[in-house]
Amino acid sequence: MMNPMLYVCSTEGIKIKDDLLRFLPENRVTRIQKALKREKALQLYTSALLTGYVLNSYGKSLRDVMYDDMGKPYIEDGVNFNISHSAGVVIVAVGAGKVGADVQHKTGVSEAAARLFLGNDPDLELAEDRAYLWCRKEAFLKCLGTGWSLKTEEKPSVMKDTVCFGEEQYYITDYGVMDDYYISVCEKNGRDRFAVGEITGNELELFYRSA
Repeated sequence: MMNPMLYVCSTEGIKIKDDLLRFLPENRVTRIQKALKREKALQLYTSALLTGYVLNSYGKSLRDVMYDDMGKPYIEDGVNFNISHSAGVVIVAVGAGKVGADVQHKTGVSEAAARLFLGNDPDLELAEDRAYLWCRKEAFLKCLGTGWSLKTEEKPSVMKDTVCFGEEQYYITDYGVMDDYYISVCEKNGRDRFAVGEITGNELELFYRSA
Protein backbone atom coordinates (compact mmCIF):
# COMPACT_ATOMS: atom_id res chain seq x y z
CA MET A 1 0.00 0.00 0.00
CA MET A 2 1.27 3.47 -0.86
CA ASN A 3 2.09 5.92 1.88
CA PRO A 4 -0.16 8.96 1.28
CA MET A 5 1.95 11.98 0.33
CA LEU A 6 1.20 15.62 -0.39
CA TYR A 7 3.90 17.32 -2.42
CA VAL A 8 3.98 21.13 -2.41
CA CYS A 9 6.11 23.35 -4.65
CA SER A 10 6.31 27.15 -4.91
CA THR A 11 6.93 28.61 -8.36
CA GLU A 12 8.92 31.46 -6.82
CA GLY A 13 12.36 31.67 -8.41
CA ILE A 14 11.55 29.04 -11.06
CA LYS A 15 12.21 29.95 -14.69
CA ILE A 16 11.10 28.02 -17.75
CA LYS A 17 14.21 26.48 -19.27
CA ASP A 18 14.24 25.06 -22.77
CA ASP A 19 16.65 22.26 -21.91
CA LEU A 20 14.24 20.95 -19.28
CA LEU A 21 11.25 21.08 -21.62
CA ARG A 22 12.76 18.17 -23.53
CA PHE A 23 11.94 15.91 -20.58
CA LEU A 24 8.22 16.66 -20.92
CA PRO A 25 5.69 15.06 -23.29
CA GLU A 26 4.95 17.08 -26.41
CA ASN A 27 1.36 17.86 -25.38
CA ARG A 28 2.59 19.37 -22.11
CA VAL A 29 5.18 21.51 -23.88
CA THR A 30 2.55 22.74 -26.32
CA ARG A 31 0.24 23.82 -23.48
CA ILE A 32 3.08 25.67 -21.77
CA GLN A 33 4.12 27.46 -24.96
CA LYS A 34 0.55 28.41 -25.86
CA ALA A 35 -0.31 29.82 -22.43
CA LEU A 36 -1.33 33.45 -22.85
CA LYS A 37 0.02 34.61 -19.48
CA ARG A 38 3.48 34.02 -18.05
CA GLU A 39 1.99 33.02 -14.69
CA LYS A 40 -0.13 30.31 -16.33
CA ALA A 41 2.83 29.02 -18.32
CA LEU A 42 4.91 28.84 -15.14
CA GLN A 43 2.13 26.96 -13.33
CA LEU A 44 1.89 24.42 -16.16
CA TYR A 45 5.67 24.05 -16.35
CA THR A 46 6.12 23.57 -12.59
CA SER A 47 3.11 21.24 -12.46
CA ALA A 48 4.57 19.03 -15.18
CA LEU A 49 8.03 18.92 -13.59
CA LEU A 50 6.62 18.18 -10.12
CA THR A 51 4.24 15.48 -11.39
CA GLY A 52 7.05 13.74 -13.26
CA TYR A 53 9.27 13.97 -10.18
CA VAL A 54 6.54 12.46 -7.98
CA LEU A 55 5.55 9.68 -10.38
CA ASN A 56 9.16 8.59 -10.70
CA SER A 57 9.01 7.57 -7.02
CA TYR A 58 6.31 5.05 -8.01
CA GLY A 59 8.09 3.74 -11.09
CA LYS A 60 6.01 5.84 -13.49
CA SER A 61 6.51 8.90 -15.69
CA LEU A 62 4.46 11.68 -17.27
CA ARG A 63 4.15 9.56 -20.40
CA ASP A 64 2.08 7.03 -18.43
CA VAL A 65 -0.54 9.68 -17.62
CA MET A 66 -3.88 9.55 -19.42
CA TYR A 67 -6.99 11.70 -19.12
CA ASP A 68 -10.61 10.68 -18.63
CA ASP A 69 -13.61 12.34 -20.30
CA MET A 70 -13.64 15.04 -17.63
CA GLY A 71 -9.97 15.84 -18.15
CA LYS A 72 -8.84 14.25 -14.88
CA PRO A 73 -5.35 12.70 -15.12
CA TYR A 74 -4.92 9.07 -14.12
CA ILE A 75 -2.66 6.04 -14.52
CA GLU A 76 -4.28 2.72 -15.38
CA ASP A 77 -2.52 0.53 -12.83
CA GLY A 78 -3.82 2.34 -9.76
CA VAL A 79 -1.34 5.06 -8.82
CA ASN A 80 -3.94 7.36 -7.29
CA PHE A 81 -2.89 10.98 -7.65
CA ASN A 82 -4.31 14.43 -8.23
CA ILE A 83 -2.81 17.79 -9.20
CA SER A 84 -3.76 21.38 -8.45
CA HIS A 85 -2.21 24.82 -8.75
CA SER A 86 -3.14 28.33 -7.70
CA ALA A 87 -1.17 31.55 -8.09
CA GLY A 88 2.41 30.58 -7.12
CA VAL A 89 1.87 27.09 -5.68
CA VAL A 90 1.53 23.63 -7.24
CA ILE A 91 0.52 20.49 -5.33
CA VAL A 92 0.41 16.78 -6.15
CA ALA A 93 -1.38 14.39 -3.79
CA VAL A 94 -0.79 10.62 -3.95
CA GLY A 95 -3.27 8.53 -1.98
CA ALA A 96 -3.81 4.92 -1.01
CA GLY A 97 -7.19 5.13 -2.79
CA LYS A 98 -9.15 7.54 -4.92
CA VAL A 99 -8.09 11.10 -4.15
CA GLY A 100 -8.90 14.70 -5.08
CA ALA A 101 -6.85 17.72 -4.03
CA ASP A 102 -7.06 21.46 -4.39
CA VAL A 103 -5.02 24.53 -3.49
CA GLN A 104 -6.44 28.04 -3.50
CA HIS A 105 -4.82 31.36 -2.78
CA LYS A 106 -6.87 33.02 -0.05
CA THR A 107 -7.74 35.89 -2.39
CA GLY A 108 -7.92 33.77 -5.51
CA VAL A 109 -11.68 33.32 -6.00
CA SER A 110 -13.43 36.33 -7.49
CA GLU A 111 -17.02 37.28 -6.72
CA ALA A 112 -17.92 36.54 -10.36
CA ALA A 113 -16.46 33.01 -10.15
CA ALA A 114 -18.20 32.42 -6.82
CA ARG A 115 -21.56 33.48 -8.27
CA LEU A 116 -21.07 31.32 -11.36
CA PHE A 117 -19.92 28.12 -9.67
CA LEU A 118 -21.16 28.36 -6.08
CA GLY A 119 -24.40 30.24 -6.79
CA ASN A 120 -26.74 29.91 -3.81
CA ASP A 121 -24.74 27.08 -2.23
CA PRO A 122 -25.92 26.80 1.40
CA ASP A 123 -22.32 26.18 2.49
CA LEU A 124 -21.57 29.84 1.81
CA GLU A 125 -23.14 30.67 5.17
CA LEU A 126 -20.89 28.18 6.96
CA ALA A 127 -17.57 28.87 5.24
CA GLU A 128 -14.86 31.18 6.54
CA ASP A 129 -14.69 32.69 3.06
CA ARG A 130 -15.45 31.72 -0.50
CA ALA A 131 -11.87 30.59 -1.29
CA TYR A 132 -11.95 28.13 1.60
CA LEU A 133 -15.30 26.72 0.47
CA TRP A 134 -14.09 26.55 -3.12
CA CYS A 135 -10.98 24.61 -2.08
CA ARG A 136 -12.89 21.97 -0.13
CA LYS A 137 -15.63 21.67 -2.76
CA GLU A 138 -13.20 21.28 -5.64
CA ALA A 139 -11.21 18.62 -3.77
CA PHE A 140 -14.47 16.72 -3.22
CA LEU A 141 -15.65 17.09 -6.83
CA LYS A 142 -12.26 16.00 -8.18
CA CYS A 143 -12.32 12.94 -5.93
CA LEU A 144 -15.86 12.25 -7.10
CA GLY A 145 -14.55 12.46 -10.67
CA THR A 146 -17.04 14.98 -12.01
CA GLY A 147 -15.41 18.35 -11.44
CA TRP A 148 -17.81 21.30 -11.56
CA SER A 149 -19.97 19.50 -14.13
CA LEU A 150 -21.84 17.65 -11.37
CA LYS A 151 -25.56 18.23 -11.82
CA THR A 152 -27.64 16.84 -9.00
CA GLU A 153 -30.36 17.96 -6.65
CA GLU A 154 -28.39 16.51 -3.76
CA LYS A 155 -25.84 19.05 -2.54
CA PRO A 156 -23.88 17.51 0.32
CA SER A 157 -22.12 19.92 2.63
CA VAL A 158 -18.36 19.93 2.16
CA MET A 159 -17.92 21.91 5.39
CA LYS A 160 -18.13 18.60 7.24
CA ASP A 161 -15.03 16.42 7.37
CA THR A 162 -17.10 13.39 6.33
CA VAL A 163 -19.30 13.79 3.27
CA CYS A 164 -21.96 11.19 2.48
CA PHE A 165 -22.92 11.08 -1.18
CA GLY A 166 -24.92 8.26 -2.71
CA GLU A 167 -23.74 5.09 -1.01
CA GLU A 168 -20.18 6.31 -0.53
CA GLN A 169 -18.33 8.34 2.06
CA TYR A 170 -15.72 10.97 1.32
CA TYR A 171 -13.27 12.41 3.83
CA ILE A 172 -11.88 15.94 3.53
CA THR A 173 -8.77 17.11 5.37
CA ASP A 174 -7.23 20.59 5.36
CA TYR A 175 -3.47 21.13 5.38
CA GLY A 176 -2.11 24.42 6.68
CA VAL A 177 1.18 24.21 4.83
CA MET A 178 1.41 27.78 3.54
CA ASP A 179 -0.01 30.88 5.22
CA ASP A 180 -1.56 32.47 2.12
CA TYR A 181 -3.14 29.31 0.73
CA TYR A 182 -5.86 26.81 1.54
CA ILE A 183 -5.06 23.17 0.72
CA SER A 184 -7.66 20.39 0.97
CA VAL A 185 -7.43 16.68 0.19
CA CYS A 186 -10.48 14.44 -0.27
CA GLU A 187 -10.39 10.64 -0.09
CA LYS A 188 -13.05 8.07 -0.91
CA ASN A 189 -14.10 5.48 1.70
CA GLY A 190 -11.15 6.02 4.03
CA ARG A 191 -9.09 8.68 5.76
CA ASP A 192 -5.32 8.91 5.92
CA ARG A 193 -2.98 11.59 7.18
CA PHE A 194 -0.83 12.71 4.27
CA ALA A 195 2.83 13.35 4.95
CA VAL A 196 3.84 16.70 3.43
CA GLY A 197 6.92 17.11 1.28
CA GLU A 198 7.93 20.62 0.23
CA ILE A 199 9.89 20.47 -3.02
CA THR A 200 11.99 23.36 -4.33
CA GLY A 201 12.64 24.39 -7.91
CA ASN A 202 16.32 23.55 -7.41
CA GLU A 203 15.40 20.00 -6.39
CA LEU A 204 13.31 19.57 -9.52
CA GLU A 205 16.05 20.94 -11.74
CA LEU A 206 18.67 18.68 -10.12
CA PHE A 207 16.40 15.66 -10.54
CA TYR A 208 15.92 16.17 -14.28
CA ARG A 209 19.50 17.14 -15.00
CA SER A 210 20.74 13.99 -13.29
CA ALA A 211 18.21 11.72 -15.07
